[in-house]
Amino acid sequence: MDQMWLNLEAGSARALNRHHGVHLPVPAYSPSSHHGPRALIVQAANSVLPEAALEDLPSLARAELAAGLTGPLRGQIAVTSQNDPVLEHLRDELVVRLGGSADGFGAITLTDRVYLGRLVRGVVPAVVGARCVGWYGAWRAHGPSLAMATAMDELMQTWIDQPMRRDHLDEVIVSLARRTVDTDAFDLISVPV
Repeated sequence: MDQMWLNLEAGSARALNRHHGVHLPVPAYSPSSHHGPRALIVQAANSVLPEAALEDLPSLARAELAAGLTGPLRGQIAVTSQNDPVLEHLRDELVVRLGGSADGFGAITLTDRVYLGRLVRGVVPAVVGARCVGWYGAWRAHGPSLAMATAMDELMQTWIDQPMRRDHLDEVIVSLARRTVDTDAFDLISVPV
């Protein structure tokens, strides 16, 4: 799954192409999958905010298991009913095990680590990763990630406005992402939990 673009990544690239005349190559996905695949960990974090439905987690866990991802918690979520009250507890445990906390700050921390890690590993273009991190800006009322997200958003806007500087700005975005995720640039989506 690491080499596939996630839903927000594909949607962000399409929006940049459509609204800013950028020509980013966006992988083609079937219309039934929205913009791209959704990852269990991102959906779990988003449901804490709440930006996503908690009820989607079991089907996403089953899809990840079918794709070869493993882990006992992923397996428990996969067999849990959408309406089971234990689902929220399993979601919170998943978020905590992967380095977040079961609150808005922890959810943002986790999504940052996912999207910035994918940016650092070169899964998506730098500007796409920057836009994904910036998308969560409305949830960053305070905290250490606000300055980083603001910087990413400003770099993305400069990238759009100054096409001749894009190569340099890509390097700056990747450098900022590396400093932010440090050694955490591994694929959080594939971690067996």
